[in-house]
Amino acid sequence: KLQLSVLVTTLSMITLNKHNVSAQIKDRYATSVYSFDFQNTNSYASELRFEITIDPDAFISKFEADIDGQLFIGQTKEKETAAKEYKQAKKKKENAILISQPHKDIPNVFEIKTNVDSGSKISLNITIEQYLQKRFNFNELTIQILRNFSKYNITPNYDFIQFTFNVSDQCGIYDLIIPSTSYNHKKHENNEILPTSSKGVIINEQTTDKFNKNCQINGKINSSQSDINELTLRYKIKGEAEDSHCLFDNKSNTFCHIISNILGDSMMTA
Repeated sequence: KLQLSVLVTTLSMITLNKHNVSAQIKDRYATSVYSFDFQNTNSYASELRFEITIDPDAFISKFEADIDGQLFIGQTKEKETAAKEYKQAKKKKENAILISQPHKDIPNVFEIKTNVDSGSKISLNITIEQYLQKRFNFNELTIQILRNFSKYNITPNYDFIQFTFNVSDQCGIYDLIIPSTSYNHKKHENNEILPTSSKGVIINEQTTDKFNKNCQINGKINSSQSDINELTLRYKIKGEAEDSHCLFDNKSNTFCHIISNILGDSMMTA
């Protein structure tokens, strides 16, 4: 443990200037993008290395990197081949990026490595896709926030982490909440924009169409006030099991399955 601590303190630090996340959810299928802007402010080349953890049911569908204006598109290769090519490029001081699974027993953890020349800037975009699973009767999406900077020899240089959620479902959305904040879709009526804040997580804006089929939330995480390492979005869909009712008419011996409450809060009288 002592040797590891000494090693970490002697390695060069790379600056993280921006860390944003966005998610597009359509009919429970989520496409999330993690965006990072790094810069090597050292007088020599350094290796950027960090890990991200994704949902066990998710997969990385796309990876892009812009290094000083040169665009790199990720390609899937055999683990040994990719590692060999990365080592060769690093030895030649050429730009190269490697995404791998460093832990055999934890398949949803990925390590990103790239060699960054002195003064170089690198922008990374990692796209993750998944079909949302239900937890506690909610459709749930969890976004990881990069932390453990000392472990990865990264110096954060930003005040806020921006995030955007776009949720759409033809059946209708309700009970949309972000547990890390005081935001609850029930509280917002007539498409009002009502900023809320909790634990350093701020909701700047929310918009919803009149049919509650589309909702967009923009917010930010104050890096000095919040130490959360993940952001969770939960919502329900009209017509799902918990939003339906079954009535039985004893006289006619018939069932009536009500999928949604068309009349809203109105009362029916005989």
